[in-house]
Amino acid sequence: MEMSERIKERRIFMGYTQEELGEKLGLQKSAIAKYENGRVENIKRSVIANMARILECSPAYLMGWNEEDPTIEKRDADLENIEKILSRDGYTLCCENYDDDYFHIKDSSGKTIAGLYNYELLPRYDYFKKTGTVTAKMLIPTSFTLCPEEKDHI
Repeated sequence: MEMSERIKERRIFMGYTQEELGEKLGLQKSAIAKYENGRVENIKRSVIANMARILECSPAYLMGWNEEDPTIEKRDADLENIEKILSRDGYTLCCENYDDDYFHIKDSSGKTIAGLYNYELLPRYDYFKKTGTVTAKMLIPTSFTLCPEEKDHI
């Protein structure tokens, strides 16, 4: 994928118009359109760095040096942080395999005390992270329902 396509893909994913991205970068909408159409061969490093920050990816990703999807990178980093937060209070975060989207939170005895899909756990983490402090108690819902597959294992 070309840099122009990556810029456009990330802009759309983040929900920005060309004009909004231009404003955040201090550029005209026409400059963003040129970047996305591949009509500019040499974009200043400072612009690439700022664009990557705004589009929540790395400059290496935008420039095609890193093929890893920034959404997956963010997910993995968030899950690592969640694991650290839970482990401070004696809990563990488990899933069946890497691609699984259902996570178990277990207490120190190994008993599952909560189960959350990633679309429940990650927004919960993001919400509390924005408030400033995230604790294990904030991440663990007070009630939950086991997914059908999990009921067979307990």
